[in-house]
Amino acid sequence: MAKRHICLVPTTLLWVVATLSARAAPPDVGIQKMLGAVSSDRIAATVKTLAVFETRGNYSDPNQKTRGIGAARRWIFDQFQSCSARLEVSYDTAKQGSTDVTSVIAVLRGAAEPGKRIVVAAHYDSINLRVKGAQAAEAPAPGADDNASGTAVVLELARVMSQYRFRKTIVFIAFAGEEIGMVGSTRYAARARAGKEQIEAVFNNDIVGANVLGVTHNIIDGSDDATGTPDGETGNRLRVYSPDSPDSASRRLALVVQEAAARYVPALKIDLIPTADRFGRTGDQAPFQSNGFAAIRLTSASEDTASQHTANDLPEGVSAAFTAGVARIDGAAIATLATLLPSR
Repeated sequence: MAKRHICLVPTTLLWVVATLSARAAPPDVGIQKMLGAVSSDRIAATVKTLAVFETRGNYSDPNQKTRGIGAARRWIFDQFQSCSARLEVSYDTAKQGSTDVTSVIAVLRGAAEPGKRIVVAAHYDSINLRVKGAQAAEAPAPGADDNASGTAVVLELARVMSQYRFRKTIVFIAFAGEEIGMVGSTRYAARARAGKEQIEAVFNNDIVGANVLGVTHNIIDGSDDATGTPDGETGNRLRVYSPDSPDSASRRLALVVQEAAARYVPALKIDLIPTADRFGRTGDQAPFQSNGFAAIRLTSASEDTASQHTANDLPEGVSAAFTAGVARIDGAAIATLATLLPSR
């Protein structure tokens, strides 16, 4: 993937500097209480439910009631709506040929600076690359780790964080079209740039569920096992990808995540990876980076590339406890940047 120059805006630099200067501060009691509400049981149930749709392929029949991408996105929409009346839930549809590619968005308006936004996202679509031809659109693609796990993080954070007030706006997004060229995120990021939206940070959760001690990436599909720890053990480790340069807004956002993990979820270790993504691969953070926004990718160090994009990416390969830890890290960093306000 070619490197792109990222334009840094002064407001982005200001919040990064302010956050990094607070490293010595003790954990915020309000944030700790909020993170305590994250449920691994709910995350496990979400991953299982999304996998039960059998496929969330972008070209599957959207009119099926209990199967396919249409049923999945309607369920995600309902889950967002059930979290809180304060969430503004909507569909965002792009076209890929004759196919509607529909993301689901939930907005939690900031109480003091609503124009400033923090985005937490994951793609909910799935794909089975082992099946070709006419059968490919409806081929089983449960996509438990890739990426029901990331979607579960976004839904759980929406449920928990919508019970609190923040100075800035938080946007929860389940993107469609990632598996066919990041269609949903490309549309959203380009529109945000054209509209001069003040997006201060983007957290892309993609493949955040696997947690197997001693299992590193293999060499299938351009993985990067060389970035693991010297002893090869990747259990309980989360990789945070951000592109060069070392002083870019995305790299500084990665440092914010590392600090949030150290303060609030110290049992889960962070590997900062100084690249935009795994070798030869990309994700929904990329359109935001190319449009000038600070954006990072979070991915389990135990990513199982052998089961990805097949019928074998099943809930059994997802650790709900580990995924809940990822949600807490996201939540801690987002609450710090969006500024959790005292309860009334």
